[in-house]
Amino acid sequence: MKPRKLCSVPGCNNPAFSHGLCQYHRRSQYKPLRRTPLKKGDTCIARRSKKRQYEEDTLYQKAKKERKVELIKLGRWICLFCGKELPQKPTWHHTKGRDGDLLFESKFLYPAHFKCHVSQYHQSPIIKILWWNDYIERIKVWDPELYKKELIKIDKANE
Repeated sequence: MKPRKLCSVPGCNNPAFSHGLCQYHRRSQYKPLRRTPLKKGDTCIARRSKKRQYEEDTLYQKAKKERKVELIKLGRWICLFCGKELPQKPTWHHTKGRDGDLLFESKFLYPAHFKCHVSQYHQSPIIKILWWNDYIERIKVWDPELYKKELIKIDKANE
């Protein structure tokens, strides 16, 4: 039996792979990993097909319409955050997130003003938001799970 050649890097006892180096040293130190650029005319496979995009958009629009009708019946067609009257096309806050089928679950959708939703809720510290206490009282009744989530957010902000 022939003796195995070892990696030429001092202290490495791995078998030689190429040019006197083990696989680790050959690939990591002497030949950095590079991704080959796409050639002109090559295209990437879409994450979602056009048909799937259309289906998801249709399902999402349907969920928003259902939720709007439901909230109007309950008398809750107001901004989730500030509690004021809504414009014709509000933004929608997803209380459980947008992953998978949660995007289409109408019970987790709440309408909001763009300014309240994006500019204040998602980007401002809690201390600077004027309507925060009213919002907490509102969700305590509307969505107890969201209320618990927001209490955790308050605790993190106070630390």
